[in-house]
Amino acid sequence: AKGGVLGRKLEPVVVDPAKVLKINEPPVQWHGFLEIGARATGGNSRTQAAYVAAEALRETEIDRFLIRASFNYGRSAGITTARNAYGQFKYDYKFSPDWYGYISEELVHDLFRDLRVRTVTSLGVGYIIVKQPKIESWAEVGVAYVTNDFYALEPDEGHLAGRIFHHLKVQLPLGLEFTNDFTFYPNLETSTDWQLREEAFLGAGLGKGWTARAGVILDYD
Repeated sequence: AKGGVLGRKLEPVVVDPAKVLKINEPPVQWHGFLEIGARATGGNSRTQAAYVAAEALRETEIDRFLIRASFNYGRSAGITTARNAYGQFKYDYKFSPDWYGYISEELVHDLFRDLRVRTVTSLGVGYIIVKQPKIESWAEVGVAYVTNDFYALEPDEGHLAGRIFHHLKVQLPLGLEFTNDFTFYPNLETSTDWQLREEAFLGAGLGKGWTARAGVILDYD
């Protein structure tokens, strides 16, 4: 039939804009950053310091995969004064827009704490408190198993622990951005033993993908 299909006139399809979630959704890609910092002084007190950090993130509507690592090294008058590293591999599965489950593996090395490697294997749940362009915050709670492999001073050990995490990122005036990641690991077998890690940074965009950041990393044992 002319102007139709099987004798029926074709009608335009009306789409409710409120039900359209995305238009021309881009393919899922990895995003991340690489940070490199260095310092050297001469004279009577010759010092060298270096810091490297990297992060890679892939997120879809149903899950998120995160890889991050950092390394810190320092020398003074020919003597090593700092050598530590941190790494994390983490997978989140979204139950809803606000709730998700996670599994995480963290690795820690610190020469001056006699720590060859610490592993933190954990799983739990997370809740997104707020996620907006100018502020994002979420919290996680779970159980973990911690192992400590020491060089010589202490015997190796492992124990059951908790994991409490909070993330905050805030856009500030003058193009500044503040981020804070706080993680607390209470020992569930010995109440007086616990670990804490906090990373706080203040950054500013310099244009063309460049960013300047300054911050503090606290790793307490």
